[in-house]
Amino acid sequence: MDATSPTGFDAVLATARPSFDPAQVVDLAERTFAVRATGARDLGSERDQTFLLMDSAAPIAVMKLSNVAEDPATLDMEALAVLHIAGVDSTIPLAIPWLAPGAPAESTDPTDRRVPLPTGDGVHHVRMYDVLPGRGRIEAEDVADDALGEWGEMVARVGRALRGFFHPAARRTMLWDVQHTARTRALLDTVADRRHRDLVERALDRFDDVVVPVWPSLRAQVVHGDLTTDNAIVDEAGRITGIVDFGDMSHTALVTDIASLLDSLLNGRQGDDLFRAGRLVLDGYQRITPLEPGELALIGELLAARAAVTIAISSFRAQRGLEDAGFAERYNEGVARTIETLLDAGWDEAARRFGGRRTTASGPGDQRTDLAARREAVLGPAMESLTYAEPIEVVSADGVWITATDGRRYLDAYNNVPCVGHSHPRVAEAIARQGRLVTTNIRYLHPAAIELAERLVATMPAGSGLDTVMFVNSGSEANDVAWRLATAYTGHRGAMCTAFAYHGVTEATAALSPESWQASRRPDHVETWEPPDRYRGTNLDPSAFEAALARLRDRGLEPAEELQVVVQVQRRIVAPDSIKPPDVVLDVAGLVP
Repeated sequence: MDATSPTGFDAVLATARPSFDPAQVVDLAERTFAVRATGARDLGSERDQTFLLMDSAAPIAVMKLSNVAEDPATLDMEALAVLHIAGVDSTIPLAIPWLAPGAPAESTDPTDRRVPLPTGDGVHHVRMYDVLPGRGRIEAEDVADDALGEWGEMVARVGRALRGFFHPAARRTMLWDVQHTARTRALLDTVADRRHRDLVERALDRFDDVVVPVWPSLRAQVVHGDLTTDNAIVDEAGRITGIVDFGDMSHTALVTDIASLLDSLLNGRQGDDLFRAGRLVLDGYQRITPLEPGELALIGELLAARAAVTIAISSFRAQRGLEDAGFAERYNEGVARTIETLLDAGWDEAARRFGGRRTTASGPGDQRTDLAARREAVLGPAMESLTYAEPIEVVSADGVWITATDGRRYLDAYNNVPCVGHSHPRVAEAIARQGRLVTTNIRYLHPAAIELAERLVATMPAGSGLDTVMFVNSGSEANDVAWRLATAYTGHRGAMCTAFAYHGVTEATAALSPESWQASRRPDHVETWEPPDRYRGTNLDPSAFEAALARLRDRGLEPAEELQVVVQVQRRIVAPDSIKPPDVVLDVAGLVP
């Protein structure tokens, strides 16, 4: 049978599900898998039939009867995928199809896990499974917050286990896969609710404009595609205790799994709660598999697309009489509100709230004004003020270049954080690699910090006495340590720095940072002088420095360093032409010395 429908997608979605009654199922269970049941309860399904087999009141097995339009190769792919996952991560709770009676115990042939059932309508295939602990079809709003993250983790674990798996049947046009979102336009006429139809069209338009152009660049593999509240067994808190359906598997972008997961778990949520719950799910997913920036930036569009697909497919199947309309369309109003929430927030804001960022922003400058006001409200007046009268909102950086939300690039000659340039691939990967392994302090033994210290010491000049490394978290801490060493060694407490200098935010270094004094008075132990500027030809003689030093001494304070060294530093600042190349590393804006 042709596995593709006349409308260009997998024919199983356009074919009525089987219609076996419980009595027939009890008979089939014994004839195909030698399971003797006294009753069977239809668990409900979109396109096949799934029954819970009972012995008196006790459940003994689960039987699935496939749709006649289902390609047997797809069923074999499902069986092989489940076995593959079990081999990679045996702790994932899976519904594994039984071997048919008479099949070798060690068989890896997927055809041994289904029994063909010819009928007048075509061939169904019978599969049998163990009963997994828990209950099915939990309402999304009943999933506890901590369980939301665990759902994200489970989907990521399944995706990771499937990384090395492929099967030719995965190349299919299954409409539930959001990569085929555009095909659902052919189903729009079946969406009877005008509001729903308008929302679907807006979601499809956005998908075409933003997602389709970048889709080929997204990570792709075989994915489960539909790990939702309909396809999992859960405990009372909503944690997954069993994964029971692999019927929507396909080779597609990895984020397809996230689109279906969020579409299910966020159903019925609106406003802030939708984004809050979504972040919990995404955080759980990224505990296992970090998302790339491009993937995170598209979460809103992918969620809207999956919601649109949900409405379109369910409406199509209900209108064609392939399913009971109440069952098929039970989620439509909830996912319609999902699309509305995303539209109300705006696509860029939705991306931000899901943890992603656009490379450019389409909004006006008042967005920066709003962000500046939010900054002031939550960071308070003690925080350093913004550097520029017209604030720069940064979205990305690479090497020496910073890109703002308006797309303008700036040569970064100011930031003191990335000493090897922004987004250095080796540095970023090293940080992520260590962060995924362990992040701890050096009061525990770990070779990484010790090896780095040894490498740093090895670069020091022979006989310099520089043989000890102190690790700190910032320039503020480094300067604070330098101040503590100087004061401990000399016993002096006086300090000198150039006017409007900045050395840090600790108590000691803030006192040496006139930039941060603002309205507060100069600390008693600090004096400043105007630094020499050879470019403009100002302050080139040492008189300003000497006057500041005299003022410090008049208060009975000596610099926390030998005077000979301080004067030598000042002379080198004034007359840099005399500096030999190795001395150029002296930071004239730094702590003296």
